[in-house]
Amino acid sequence: MFASILMILAFACGGNEDNDSPLIFAAASLSDVLIEVSEEYEISTGNSVKFSFGGSIALANQVAQLGAPADGVFLVGDGPVEILRADDRVDGETDSHYSNTLVVVGSTDENENLNLGDLVSDPSRIAIADPELAPAGVFAREYFTSVGKWTDLENSIIRTLDVRAALATVESGNADFALVYRTDVADNDSVSVVMEITEGYTPIKYSPLGVRGAKRIESAEQFLEFTVSDQAAVAIFERHGFSLVSSSP
Repeated sequence: MFASILMILAFACGGNEDNDSPLIFAAASLSDVLIEVSEEYEISTGNSVKFSFGGSIALANQVAQLGAPADGVFLVGDGPVEILRADDRVDGETDSHYSNTLVVVGSTDENENLNLGDLVSDPSRIAIADPELAPAGVFAREYFTSVGKWTDLENSIIRTLDVRAALATVESGNADFALVYRTDVADNDSVSVVMEITEGYTPIKYSPLGVRGAKRIESAEQFLEFTVSDQAAVAIFERHGFSLVSSSP
Protein backbone atom coordinates (compact mmCIF):
# COMPACT_ATOMS: atom_id res chain seq x y z
CA MET A 1 0.00 0.00 0.00
CA PHE A 2 2.68 2.49 0.99
CA ALA A 3 4.62 1.94 -2.25
CA SER A 4 1.59 3.00 -4.27
CA ILE A 5 1.12 6.06 -2.08
CA LEU A 6 4.74 7.02 -2.61
CA MET A 7 4.22 7.07 -6.38
CA ILE A 8 1.41 9.61 -6.25
CA LEU A 9 2.85 12.11 -3.81
CA ALA A 10 2.79 15.70 -5.00
CA PHE A 11 6.29 17.13 -5.29
CA ALA A 12 7.16 20.80 -5.11
CA CYS A 13 10.41 22.69 -4.92
CA GLY A 14 11.34 26.13 -3.69
CA GLY A 15 14.53 27.71 -4.97
CA ASN A 16 17.36 25.98 -6.77
CA GLU A 17 17.27 22.25 -7.43
CA ASP A 18 20.58 20.93 -6.15
CA ASN A 19 21.94 18.03 -4.19
CA ASP A 20 22.35 20.15 -1.06
CA SER A 21 18.64 21.00 -0.75
CA PRO A 22 16.98 19.09 2.10
CA LEU A 23 13.83 17.11 1.36
CA ILE A 24 10.97 17.84 3.76
CA PHE A 25 7.99 15.48 4.00
CA ALA A 26 5.03 17.69 4.93
CA ALA A 27 1.30 17.49 5.51
CA ALA A 28 -0.76 18.28 2.41
CA SER A 29 -2.49 21.09 4.31
CA LEU A 30 0.87 22.88 4.55
CA SER A 31 1.60 22.89 0.82
CA ASP A 32 0.65 26.50 0.04
CA VAL A 33 2.21 28.05 3.13
CA LEU A 34 5.46 26.06 3.00
CA ILE A 35 6.10 26.84 -0.64
CA GLU A 36 5.65 30.53 0.15
CA VAL A 37 7.87 30.30 3.24
CA SER A 38 10.55 28.44 1.26
CA GLU A 39 10.69 31.35 -1.18
CA GLU A 40 11.21 33.73 1.73
CA TYR A 41 13.86 31.36 3.11
CA GLU A 42 15.79 31.38 -0.16
CA ILE A 43 15.70 35.17 -0.30
CA SER A 44 16.88 35.38 3.30
CA THR A 45 19.56 32.66 3.26
CA GLY A 46 20.30 31.74 -0.36
CA ASN A 47 19.36 28.12 0.44
CA SER A 48 16.62 26.07 -1.20
CA VAL A 49 14.33 23.35 0.05
CA LYS A 50 12.39 20.49 -1.58
CA PHE A 51 9.07 19.04 -0.45
CA SER A 52 6.91 15.96 -0.73
CA PHE A 53 3.34 16.60 0.38
CA GLY A 54 0.74 14.05 1.41
CA GLY A 55 -1.18 12.56 4.30
CA SER A 56 0.96 12.72 7.43
CA ILE A 57 0.32 9.11 8.50
CA ALA A 58 1.25 7.83 5.04
CA LEU A 59 4.39 9.99 4.98
CA ALA A 60 5.50 8.86 8.43
CA ASN A 61 5.06 5.22 7.42
CA GLN A 62 7.08 5.78 4.27
CA VAL A 63 10.00 7.05 6.36
CA ALA A 64 9.68 4.44 9.12
CA GLN A 65 8.79 1.36 7.04
CA LEU A 66 10.17 2.06 3.57
CA GLY A 67 13.20 4.18 4.46
CA ALA A 68 12.01 7.10 2.30
CA PRO A 69 14.76 9.75 2.11
CA ALA A 70 13.20 12.57 4.12
CA ASP A 71 15.67 14.92 5.83
CA GLY A 72 12.96 16.53 7.92
CA VAL A 73 9.21 16.34 8.46
CA PHE A 74 6.46 18.85 9.13
CA LEU A 75 3.54 16.61 10.04
CA VAL A 76 0.19 17.10 11.72
CA GLY A 77 -1.02 15.13 14.73
CA ASP A 78 0.70 13.10 17.42
CA GLY A 79 0.17 9.80 15.59
CA PRO A 80 2.63 10.37 12.72
CA VAL A 81 5.30 11.62 15.14
CA GLU A 82 4.81 8.52 17.29
CA ILE A 83 5.31 6.32 14.19
CA LEU A 84 8.69 7.98 13.63
CA ARG A 85 9.58 7.95 17.31
CA ALA A 86 8.87 4.20 17.55
CA ASP A 87 11.42 3.69 14.76
CA ASP A 88 13.90 6.06 16.49
CA ARG A 89 13.75 8.49 13.56
CA VAL A 90 12.89 11.68 15.46
CA ASP A 91 15.85 13.96 16.06
CA GLY A 92 15.18 15.98 19.20
CA GLU A 93 12.00 17.85 20.04
CA THR A 94 10.58 21.23 19.13
CA ASP A 95 9.39 23.96 21.49
CA SER A 96 7.08 25.44 18.86
CA HIS A 97 4.31 24.19 16.61
CA TYR A 98 1.35 25.53 14.63
CA SER A 99 -2.31 24.89 15.39
CA ASN A 100 -5.44 24.67 13.25
CA THR A 101 -9.17 23.87 13.49
CA LEU A 102 -11.75 21.91 11.48
CA VAL A 103 -14.54 23.32 9.35
CA VAL A 104 -17.23 21.83 7.14
CA VAL A 105 -17.28 23.27 3.62
CA GLY A 106 -19.92 23.15 0.91
CA SER A 107 -19.93 24.21 -2.70
CA THR A 108 -22.37 27.14 -2.41
CA ASP A 109 -23.63 29.75 0.04
CA GLU A 110 -27.01 28.01 0.16
CA ASN A 111 -25.80 25.84 3.06
CA GLU A 112 -24.80 28.62 5.45
CA ASN A 113 -27.29 27.49 8.12
CA LEU A 114 -26.27 23.82 7.99
CA ASN A 115 -26.56 21.89 11.26
CA LEU A 116 -25.32 18.47 12.29
CA GLY A 117 -28.61 16.78 11.39
CA ASP A 118 -28.50 18.23 7.88
CA LEU A 119 -24.87 17.20 7.46
CA VAL A 120 -25.32 13.55 8.38
CA SER A 121 -28.70 13.00 6.72
CA ASP A 122 -26.95 11.56 3.65
CA PRO A 123 -23.45 10.27 4.57
CA SER A 124 -22.53 9.57 0.93
CA ARG A 125 -22.40 13.34 0.38
CA ILE A 126 -19.56 13.88 2.90
CA ALA A 127 -15.83 13.64 2.09
CA ILE A 128 -13.07 13.28 4.66
CA ALA A 129 -9.42 12.33 4.49
CA ASP A 130 -8.97 8.59 5.12
CA PRO A 131 -8.23 8.17 8.86
CA GLU A 132 -5.75 5.41 7.96
CA LEU A 133 -3.65 7.83 5.88
CA ALA A 134 -4.12 11.36 7.18
CA PRO A 135 -4.70 12.96 10.59
CA ALA A 136 -7.45 15.19 9.14
CA GLY A 137 -9.46 11.98 8.83
CA VAL A 138 -8.57 11.00 12.38
CA PHE A 139 -9.81 14.36 13.66
CA ALA A 140 -13.00 14.05 11.58
CA ARG A 141 -13.58 10.55 12.97
CA GLU A 142 -13.01 11.82 16.52
CA TYR A 143 -15.57 14.57 15.98
CA PHE A 144 -18.25 12.27 14.55
CA THR A 145 -17.56 9.78 17.35
CA SER A 146 -17.96 12.52 19.96
CA VAL A 147 -21.45 13.33 18.64
CA GLY A 148 -22.40 9.66 18.34
CA LYS A 149 -22.55 9.55 14.53
CA TRP A 150 -19.40 7.73 13.38
CA THR A 151 -20.93 4.21 13.38
CA ASP A 152 -23.73 5.46 11.13
CA LEU A 153 -21.35 7.27 8.77
CA GLU A 154 -18.19 5.19 8.44
CA ASN A 155 -19.35 2.91 5.61
CA SER A 156 -20.90 5.66 3.50
CA ILE A 157 -18.65 8.71 3.58
CA ILE A 158 -16.15 9.41 0.79
CA ARG A 159 -12.57 8.74 1.94
CA THR A 160 -9.69 10.49 0.19
CA LEU A 161 -5.88 10.33 0.34
CA ASP A 162 -5.52 13.58 2.26
CA VAL A 163 -7.37 16.70 3.29
CA ARG A 164 -6.69 18.56 0.05
CA ALA A 165 -8.20 15.68 -1.90
CA ALA A 166 -11.30 15.86 0.32
CA LEU A 167 -11.59 19.56 -0.47
CA ALA A 168 -11.18 18.81 -4.20
CA THR A 169 -14.19 16.47 -4.14
CA VAL A 170 -16.40 19.41 -3.19
CA GLU A 171 -14.74 21.74 -5.69
CA SER A 172 -15.35 19.17 -8.46
CA GLY A 173 -18.94 18.49 -7.44
CA ASN A 174 -18.26 14.87 -6.43
CA ALA A 175 -19.30 15.59 -2.83
CA ASP A 176 -21.58 18.16 -1.24
CA PHE A 177 -19.57 18.61 1.94
CA ALA A 178 -16.07 17.97 3.28
CA LEU A 179 -14.42 18.23 6.68
CA VAL A 180 -11.16 20.11 6.14
CA TYR A 181 -8.85 22.45 7.99
CA ARG A 182 -9.80 26.10 8.37
CA THR A 183 -6.56 27.05 6.64
CA ASP A 184 -7.46 25.04 3.52
CA VAL A 185 -10.20 27.51 2.66
CA ALA A 186 -8.67 30.77 3.90
CA ASP A 187 -8.31 32.11 0.33
CA ASN A 188 -10.65 29.75 -1.50
CA ASP A 189 -13.65 31.30 -3.24
CA SER A 190 -14.91 28.05 -4.78
CA VAL A 191 -16.29 26.67 -1.49
CA SER A 192 -18.09 28.11 1.51
CA VAL A 193 -17.63 27.38 5.21
CA VAL A 194 -21.00 26.10 6.41
CA MET A 195 -20.06 24.90 9.89
CA GLU A 196 -17.15 25.50 12.26
CA ILE A 197 -16.11 22.62 14.50
CA THR A 198 -14.24 23.84 17.56
CA GLU A 199 -14.44 20.82 19.84
CA GLY A 200 -14.80 17.04 19.88
CA TYR A 201 -11.33 16.21 18.56
CA THR A 202 -7.69 16.26 19.68
CA PRO A 203 -6.01 19.69 19.35
CA ILE A 204 -4.49 19.95 15.85
CA LYS A 205 -0.72 20.29 16.11
CA TYR A 206 1.83 20.68 13.29
CA SER A 207 5.33 19.61 14.37
CA PRO A 208 8.56 20.46 12.48
CA LEU A 209 11.24 17.82 13.19
CA GLY A 210 14.51 16.55 11.79
CA VAL A 211 14.81 12.90 10.76
CA ARG A 212 17.57 11.09 12.63
CA GLY A 213 20.20 9.61 10.34
CA ALA A 214 19.19 11.71 7.32
CA LYS A 215 21.90 12.97 4.93
CA ARG A 216 20.90 16.62 5.14
CA ILE A 217 19.45 16.81 8.61
CA GLU A 218 21.35 19.99 9.55
CA SER A 219 20.06 21.97 6.58
CA ALA A 220 16.57 20.52 7.13
CA GLU A 221 16.57 21.62 10.76
CA GLN A 222 17.81 25.08 9.78
CA PHE A 223 14.80 25.50 7.51
CA LEU A 224 12.36 24.05 10.03
CA GLU A 225 13.67 26.39 12.73
CA PHE A 226 13.21 29.28 10.29
CA THR A 227 9.52 28.40 9.92
CA VAL A 228 8.81 28.97 13.62
CA SER A 229 11.34 31.66 14.51
CA ASP A 230 11.67 34.04 11.56
CA GLN A 231 9.26 36.97 11.80
CA ALA A 232 8.43 36.99 8.09
CA ALA A 233 7.85 33.20 8.07
CA VAL A 234 5.55 33.35 11.08
CA ALA A 235 3.62 36.19 9.44
CA ILE A 236 3.10 34.03 6.33
CA PHE A 237 1.76 31.17 8.46
CA GLU A 238 -0.57 33.51 10.31
CA ARG A 239 -1.83 35.04 7.07
CA HIS A 240 -2.75 31.53 5.93
CA GLY A 241 -4.72 31.02 9.16
CA PHE A 242 -2.27 29.05 11.30
CA SER A 243 -1.50 29.97 14.91
CA LEU A 244 1.98 29.64 16.41
CA VAL A 245 2.16 27.91 19.79
CA SER A 246 5.44 28.03 21.71
CA SER A 247 6.38 26.41 25.00
CA SER A 248 9.58 28.43 25.25
CA PRO A 249 9.67 31.05 28.02
